[in-house]
Amino acid sequence: MLAAEQAPRTTAPAGLPFWHRGRLAAAWVTIVLLAIGTIAVLGLENGARKPLPLTDLHRSPAIVVLPFSADNLGRSDDPAFARALTHNLIGYLSRFGKLRVISEQTSDFYRDRRMDVAHLMTDFGVQYAIAGHVQGNDGALRIDFQLVDTATRTNVWSDHLQRERSDLTLIADEAARGIARVLAIEIGRVGALRMRTKPSSQLTDSELVARGYLALHRGTTRENLSDALTSFDEALRRDPHYQPALLAVARVHIIAAMNFIDLDPSPDLSQGERLLNEVLGKSPNSISALYSLALLQKYRRQYQASMRSLQRCLELNPSFLPAQGQIGNILTRTGQPQKGLEQILRTIRVAIPNDPTLGYWYLFAAEAELELGHDRAALDWALRANTFMPGSAWLASIYATVGDKSNAAKYVAALTKMAPGRTQLFMKRPIEDTGNVSGRRGPRIFDGLRLALGASVG
Repeated sequence: MLAAEQAPRTTAPAGLPFWHRGRLAAAWVTIVLLAIGTIAVLGLENGARKPLPLTDLHRSPAIVVLPFSADNLGRSDDPAFARALTHNLIGYLSRFGKLRVISEQTSDFYRDRRMDVAHLMTDFGVQYAIAGHVQGNDGALRIDFQLVDTATRTNVWSDHLQRERSDLTLIADEAARGIARVLAIEIGRVGALRMRTKPSSQLTDSELVARGYLALHRGTTRENLSDALTSFDEALRRDPHYQPALLAVARVHIIAAMNFIDLDPSPDLSQGERLLNEVLGKSPNSISALYSLALLQKYRRQYQASMRSLQRCLELNPSFLPAQGQIGNILTRTGQPQKGLEQILRTIRVAIPNDPTLGYWYLFAAEAELELGHDRAALDWALRANTFMPGSAWLASIYATVGDKSNAAKYVAALTKMAPGRTQLFMKRPIEDTGNVSGRRGPRIFDGLRLALGASVG
C-alpha cells in the first residue's frame, strides 16, 4: 500500500574494468534494496502516501487497533497482558464481516510512537482507531479503551472494564471478546447516527437498514420495533428483493413474537422461516440468518435445532455473545438449569457492563435460578433485568411464582394492555413437554405466567 520512492539511476564510470563495474553494480543493487526496505518501514511517516479508493471507504468502515499500553510498568506481566489483549482484539474484530481491520503487523508499528491519528486516514483509509491502556495493581486490572474518529481526531465513544487479577491469558481472551462485540455495535451506531437527520429519500438501501437496526438497539418495545419496520419497509419498497432488509423484517417479527409485542399486521412467521432457509441455502455462514432462525426455533420449542444454529454462530464468531447467552437459556429449558446458569454467568462475565443485551442475560439467569428453586435469587435477577427492559412479562411470572399477588397483578395488567393478542396466543399454546428431569412438563417461568394471567382473567 505504501509506494517506495524510485532510487536514482546510477552507472559505473566508463573507465573501470568490467569486473570492477560488476562489483560496483552489485553494491548499488544492495543499496537500492536496503533503501526500498527502509522506505517501506519508515514511509508510514515520511514516504509517499496512497489513500484507499473511495469505493473501498464507502463499502465498510476500516479500523485499526493501536497497541494497548501498560501504565504500571512496575509489574512485569502487564506489558505482556497488553500485547495479548491487542492481539486477541484484532483477531476477534476481524470476525465481524462488516469491518475491515488493519493487520497486526501494521498496527504494531505504532507501538510506543507519538503520532497524529489523522495520518491513519491518509495512509490507510482508516476511519476509526481503537486506543487503550491497562492499569493494574496486585489484585485487579482496569482496561480503558476509546473509539477515535481519525478525520476529526475526537473520541466518539469510550468505556472500561475491570477484572480481578488471575489467569491473565484467560482474562485477555475474555476481555477481547467483550470489547470486540461492543466496538462492532458502537461503530455501526455511530455511522447510523450520522445519517439520523437525513430524510429517508436521501439514504441508500443499506443506510435505511442501518437506521432500522439503530431503532432495534434502543430496546424491545412496540415503538422501537415499529420505527425499525418503517425503515426496513422503505428499503423493500425500492427493492422488494433486497436481502438485508428481508432478513431484518424477519428478525423484527420473531422478536415481537418472543417478547409479547403486538404488531399490525400480525407477523407471518412461516414466511420468515422460508426466507431464512432460502438465505442460508445461498449463504450458509450468514450469522444474521442463523441467529434469527435459532430464535424462531427456540420460540417454536425446537430446542435441539436452535442449539445447533446457535453453536454454528459461535463457531463463526466467538464474540457473538447473544448466541452464547441463548444457549444457556436453552439448557435451562431442556432440564439442565445448573449448566444453563453457569453458561449465562460466563456470558455476563465476558460482556462489557454497557452491552445492550445484558438485560436478557439477567432474565435468563432469573429463569435458571427459578428452575433450581432459588426463588429469591430469581427475583433479584429479574429486577436487575427490569432496569434494562421495564415491564417484562417474566417479572409478572416470577412474582406470581413467589406468591406476591399484588406485584404480579400490576405487571400482568401492563402486559395485557400492551399486547392483548400475544397474551391470548400464549394462553392458547399447549403446555410443552421438555423432558424435564424434575417430572414437570414445562419451565416454571411459563407456569408462573399462566398462573398470573389466569388470576387476572379470573
